[in-house]
Amino acid sequence: MLLKLLTALSIVFSVVHCEPVSYVSRFKKDEKSLMNYINKNAPKGGLLRLSAIGTFSTLNPHSVLGASPYALRTMCFDSLMYRSPKEPFSFYPMICEKVDIAKDFSSITFFINPKAIFHNGDPITAKDVQFTFEKLRDEGLPSYKQFYGSIEKFEIINDKVLKVTLSKRGDGVYDPELPLVLCLLRPLPEKYTKDIDFMNAYQKNLIGSGPYKVGHMILGQKIVYERVKNYWAADLECNQGQNNFDAIDITYFKNPITELQALINGDIDIIFETDPMRWQESYPQNQPSLIKINMEHQRPVSVKTIIMNMTKDTFRDIKVRKALCLAFDFDAMNRIIFKGQMKQPLSLFENTSLAHKGPMSSKEETILKKNKSYIDPTVWQDMQAGSFSIPKDHKDNLKEAAKLLKEAGCVFNNGVLYQKDGSVFSIELMIKDPRFEKICLFYKQSLKKIGIDLKVRLIDQNQYETRVVERDFDMIIHTWLNSLSPGNEQVYYFSRASADMKGSSNYIGLKDAVAEELAQHVPTAQTYEDLTTYIHALDRYVMYQYLQIPLSYDNEFRAAYYNQKIAFPPITKNVGLDSMRYAWAVQSSTTPVHNDTQQKSCSWWGRFKKILGF
Repeated sequence: MLLKLLTALSIVFSVVHCEPVSYVSRFKKDEKSLMNYINKNAPKGGLLRLSAIGTFSTLNPHSVLGASPYALRTMCFDSLMYRSPKEPFSFYPMICEKVDIAKDFSSITFFINPKAIFHNGDPITAKDVQFTFEKLRDEGLPSYKQFYGSIEKFEIINDKVLKVTLSKRGDGVYDPELPLVLCLLRPLPEKYTKDIDFMNAYQKNLIGSGPYKVGHMILGQKIVYERVKNYWAADLECNQGQNNFDAIDITYFKNPITELQALINGDIDIIFETDPMRWQESYPQNQPSLIKINMEHQRPVSVKTIIMNMTKDTFRDIKVRKALCLAFDFDAMNRIIFKGQMKQPLSLFENTSLAHKGPMSSKEETILKKNKSYIDPTVWQDMQAGSFSIPKDHKDNLKEAAKLLKEAGCVFNNGVLYQKDGSVFSIELMIKDPRFEKICLFYKQSLKKIGIDLKVRLIDQNQYETRVVERDFDMIIHTWLNSLSPGNEQVYYFSRASADMKGSSNYIGLKDAVAEELAQHVPTAQTYEDLTTYIHALDRYVMYQYLQIPLSYDNEFRAAYYNQKIAFPPITKNVGLDSMRYAWAVQSSTTPVHNDTQQKSCSWWGRFKKILGF
């Protein structure tokens, strides 16, 4: 019956909802059923031991200051509705059993599941939801202020029903994506949260409603999530077969070397490796129970770039920025440091259909032509002709970089480059992760050849986060984590208003009318085709502004785990593996699974079906 209901509701999101519905989608529902990649019969119990690099300083995932523990927000706090990894534009019941969205997107009404409770047993009410919206808007991260700042008023219909009325955008229409963004709110209890100051790091537990709660904790070093007994949402379809471990122990390590040693010693159960060199050279080959997985995936990837702080005069000239990009020798760096295992990102949406490729399409060109007068003619020609790229010949690139710097007014004298104001051309590249030091020092040598002094500064995480919030840096290594459902977050990445907000997601500090105008069309796109066209145009424009040096990305999934400890469903290329949610503990009476030392992606499905009995 439920499947028939979901099928009946598989409609374009803009269709009028005559009555509240339990499933909504901005565009079109994925044809495959919800959670069909999960083992719904996975056993409960056991301990999962994980690791993380770095530290944490707050147990408030919404705090402006401080870093919170890995997965705290998603594991301990349920959202109003659930978004499936396989269906980026679709939402299923969670805390809200149904919603009602106005035809013109001017309002959304939330109907809270009567069974929904916080960890202390208190029911989740409409008042708690309203409070959370207001608390995050007033004291939370800048992105919350911008999302929830469009709320015009709240109406508590009854204890379990809240109507949220929205304001129009600057162009006089309502934002069609905003109601779905509001569905991702993770409510907090007003009674116990109202007096907590979100503007500062907070080291005590917040009361959540998710499948886990914080148990044992050593600030900055270890956190243990304990499975909530009688979790209210355990039987919801979106939770079946998930959250199986009684406890999840996450130990923080200062560097990946000690982290790997912990795995080898059997102190942790699984590692997700991002360094292909370490994967090839440092992982043991003679431990039969330690299984290594290596496969390409089709998910969005972490795109690493060195971003420039556009609030600094040094980077205002596009010729200077392009010169800095040309000076980075990716091929040599990749060959020497990563043994050719990494790829250079030429889009912020790499490994997805949202990455711009080839010459502009006719629709993309029509969009960009509206802003042609604001775009440098040479840049326009490059944008029009094809995909963003960096030439391969590094010697020629350095010559071109020197030429561009000269055209920008810089003077090269006795091996030193001077900016047009007469100051020595010196840049500080600030990092918090020692794993990036080799890359930065490699870049330093290239810049030295054209007279630029690059100072690489490694600082502790807390100081790093503070300086990033204050935008007190020249360059930092930034990771872009774009999803398959881009929307309002693009506005916050590229809006001029967010450039002056401390802690905003406009890390570049970019004030560019063209980028902002393109980004504003993404959340208002009426069809998936329109959304894709605007993303391609935005992606193309931003890349050709040379605001960042493309570093690397990797679409390989690498994990090493003990098959005597944990098991998990077949890994699919478009979902991946969330061990905290999908895996389960191997019981002593269970036959060990995944006993091939090197398993290739082409044989995963057959092997897992046979081993797990699917």
